[in-house]
Amino acid sequence: MYPDARDRLELDRDEQSGLLSFRPPADLLHRLKALPVDYLREQRLRERLLVTFNRRLAQHSLQRAREAGSTSSWPEISLLTDLHPVVEWLTDKVLVRLGRQEAPMITAEVAEPTYLVQGVYSNALGRPTVVKWMGVTRSGAVDDDMVSLLRRSGVGPTMANKLRHRDPAPLAAAIPAVLEAAEAFMERHRDAWDRPLRESIERHKLRLGDWEQPTLAGEHTKRRLTDLADDLLTTGQRPMLRVLAVLLPDPDAPPAASAPLSATPAAL
Repeated sequence: MYPDARDRLELDRDEQSGLLSFRPPADLLHRLKALPVDYLREQRLRERLLVTFNRRLAQHSLQRAREAGSTSSWPEISLLTDLHPVVEWLTDKVLVRLGRQEAPMITAEVAEPTYLVQGVYSNALGRPTVVKWMGVTRSGAVDDDMVSLLRRSGVGPTMANKLRHRDPAPLAAAIPAVLEAAEAFMERHRDAWDRPLRESIERHKLRLGDWEQPTLAGEHTKRRLTDLADDLLTTGQRPMLRVLAVLLPDPDAPPAASAPLSATPAAL
């Protein structure tokens, strides 16, 4: 996002410790308002941020802040996690670069093109009740554990961007079949995923059924709460499906070696 970060953000990086130090730009300063005011002021975060992905370094900074003789109760160095304002800021800046109906193509350790798909069921209020993250191949195979899939495929922050051009036309042509397989998978498992929500709402409605209020206003409240509980259930509509990215085999990678057959142990 910032090829000139050393000049533009005054970025300084310690390769040995993993410490990142930079001056936050204006759009990041706006997001830092989510942090406690005394933390922002005491650590002068509006002037310079000290962050790291190194958990050991962040833990050491936290321990120093907790020591009795410390002048501050706030750690000097923050650990960058998924929910940290800096990570959310960078993620949004990357996503904004993708246009409508676009998704990245990622060279990974996969045997065939694998589409990363998000599927969402919603209730009558438009709020998600079931969210699934899936990997779907063109043959219709579905893996509903995207985190494990990405880990097995070698997708992570240390990947190299090979800047290889790929023709998107064949991949785009397969999307309807991929989405059809993803929808069929979600429909097969929908009842099981939705059961905990239904059971919770049914218990709530039973409590409402036992509640008596001998006034017109009380009966109106009872009906309104019952209707609201029904609105929280997943509707009969089809799931919303979205292609997030496509994992592609590396054409330059050597063919995978055949897995050795496990020997059958001899009878003892």
